[in-house]
Amino acid sequence: MSDPDGVAIAYFIPEAELRSLLSEINRGPLYGTVEEEGRRSHFEKIAQDKIGDISVRGLPPVESAKAFLFPAKERVAVYPDTSAEPETGLSEDAPQIILGVRACDLLAIEMLDRILREGDFEDPFYALRRDRTILVSTDCIEPAATCFCNLVGGKPYPDGAYDLNLTPLAEGYLVAIGSQVGKEIVLERAHSFKEATAEQLRERDRIRSRTLDALERQNAEFKPSRPIEEVLTAANVEEKWLKLAAGCVECGGCSYVCPTCHCFVLYDQIVSGKVGRNERIKAWDSCFMGSFARMAGVGGVKTTPRPELANRFENRIRHKFEWFVDNIGRVGCVGCGRCSETCMGKRDIREVIKEIGD
Repeated sequence: MSDPDGVAIAYFIPEAELRSLLSEINRGPLYGTVEEEGRRSHFEKIAQDKIGDISVRGLPPVESAKAFLFPAKERVAVYPDTSAEPETGLSEDAPQIILGVRACDLLAIEMLDRILREGDFEDPFYALRRDRTILVSTDCIEPAATCFCNLVGGKPYPDGAYDLNLTPLAEGYLVAIGSQVGKEIVLERAHSFKEATAEQLRERDRIRSRTLDALERQNAEFKPSRPIEEVLTAANVEEKWLKLAAGCVECGGCSYVCPTCHCFVLYDQIVSGKVGRNERIKAWDSCFMGSFARMAGVGGVKTTPRPELANRFENRIRHKFEWFVDNIGRVGCVGCGRCSETCMGKRDIREVIKEIGD
C-alpha cells in the first residue's frame, strides 16, 4: 500500500488532528465549506480562529470552485502602462488552499485545464492561479436532491485532480494523496497521520457504494434511453428546442453557477482616480444573453446569429453535450445540479436531458 517513494497511498487522520493540520499549513488564503443551519454549505474565507467552522460532511456547496481559479471579474490589462502584473494576491510561498471541493468540481477543473491551459490560447491568469492553488477535495456522503453525476459519467468521489482527498469516516478522515504537493504536506506533518487500516479502507468503500446507490435511485426516473450526445443529431430533435426553452427567463444564472462554463466578455474603463489610465476587465458572460454573440454592423443590420431564445438554448445544450465531446472527449456537464437549483424558470436539466434522449 505504498507508492514507489515509499509513501503510503492512504492515511487516516482524526478530526482534531485535521484542524491542527489546517492551522499549520494555513500560510496563504484558506477557503473552506461552512454549513448554515438547515441550509447548504458555502465556501468562505477561513481565519485562523474559525478553522473549527469548516464542515465537509454535509451537502455539496452551493458555489463551485471555479471562481477561485477563474474569477467572475478581474483586471487583465492597464494601458498605456504596460508593466502591470496579474493581481492575484497569491504567491508560490503562500498558495491558496481550497478545502471541500467535490468530485464534480474537480472534473470541471480538469476540463478548464484542457481549455484554458493547453494549446495556442492559454489564459495566463487562470494558469497562474491554478499553479498557486492547493485543492483538498472530499467525498460526497450526502448528495443533494439535484445531484446527477452518475448520469454523465461521474462519481460522488474523485478519481484524481486533487492534491489531497478526504473521505469522512466515523472518527476522522481517510486521506488520499494525489500530487507531489499533497505528498509533501503529509511527509512534513507525518505525526498527524497514521497509515489506513484494512477496515478503514473497507469503510470507505462501503460509504462510496452507499452514496452511489443513493444517486442511482434518485436519478432513475431521469435516465435517458440513449446517451444524449448520440441523439443531438437525430432528425426530430430540431422540433424540441422551442418547447425545451419554454420557461427560460434569460437570466444567465445557469451559466454563472456552472463549474465548466468559461465564456467571458472584455470591456474597457477608466481607472478610478487615474486620469489618462485605462484598464481592461474580463467578466463572466452567458451564451443565453441576447447580446452574447452580437456582431458589428451598420445600423444594427448584423445583430446576432442567434436571435431567438430557442436558438441560444440549443447552442448551450449542444455546447455541453456535443461540442465538448468533439473537442475534449467528454460531455461538458459534471452533474452538479447547480443550474437546476438556480433556474428562475424551474427547469431541471435532468428533464431536458431525458426529453432529448428519449
